[in-house]
Amino acid sequence: SAKDYLKLAYKREENIVIIFSTGSLYIYGLNRAFELAQAAGFDGVEVLIDERWDTRQVDYLLKLSSEYGMPIYSLHNPFDSKNLDGWEKSPLDRLNRTLEMARFLSSSVVVFHLPHYQNVACGRWLLNELPAYQRNTEIIIAVENMPHTRLLFGPLAIKFTKLRLHTVQLNTFWKLVTFPFSIPSIRLNKFKYLEKLLHLNFDTTHLGTGGFDILEAYERLKNKISHIHLSNYNLERDKEHCLPMDGVLPLDEFLQHLKKDNYRGAICVEVDPQALEAEREENVLRNMKESLEFCRKYYGT
Repeated sequence: SAKDYLKLAYKREENIVIIFSTGSLYIYGLNRAFELAQAAGFDGVEVLIDERWDTRQVDYLLKLSSEYGMPIYSLHNPFDSKNLDGWEKSPLDRLNRTLEMARFLSSSVVVFHLPHYQNVACGRWLLNELPAYQRNTEIIIAVENMPHTRLLFGPLAIKFTKLRLHTVQLNTFWKLVTFPFSIPSIRLNKFKYLEKLLHLNFDTTHLGTGGFDILEAYERLKNKISHIHLSNYNLERDKEHCLPMDGVLPLDEFLQHLKKDNYRGAICVEVDPQALEAEREENVLRNMKESLEFCRKYYGT
């Protein structure tokens, strides 16, 4: 199981668990994603739960895990915007269903997105009730920091496209849009809230959208980090979820910091299918292998 694998990895001090998100290949079948993760050499997978029944059927997931020797270390709760046949629309109801799956699969972590800005009830639940809820389960509920809305000035001009209503934080690197709202689901992406979480899923590309120094952000939040989504950010193209070695974020230094601090969660490579060149499977496999090699190289194994 993923938990047994993790314990084994901890004993091998030179190693860290590096897994692959099936969401990186959501346009492929799940079987193919498992097969490629095994061929590339990853230690396991994170399964993104989505509209496909295959992602929600534990017997089939256990079969794939056994067939390919890929522990399902983590599950990603479904996105708010997706309609799933047979599943409730409420993020909290979906979280309960995902945790139930995680127990059957012996998964260690469930990744939970900050809610959409309109979902006030879920935002309040995260602020007020998640700590008590977490105490009732051994499975880590890792809340993920989200992309940042911003306006860029100077030579980068003003950015209006893809407005992201997830932040109200100002920082010394970019001038971010400040929204005159106080509802919980808008406030959640601020550092002062993220610091209060029991468990954080630290998403590097989402920090990149706000222009943050991810090394400074890591130092500030590292005591809360239980899971990592690793991908780079291309500022020129405003492209998230690029390959770890393709972008402006110093992920080599970031991985070295993780090694120095003896980080013991999983590192999950979560990239866009376009970054993997999904139209050609041989390119996908090459890019997956190079991403894994990058992680191994700079983590120091």
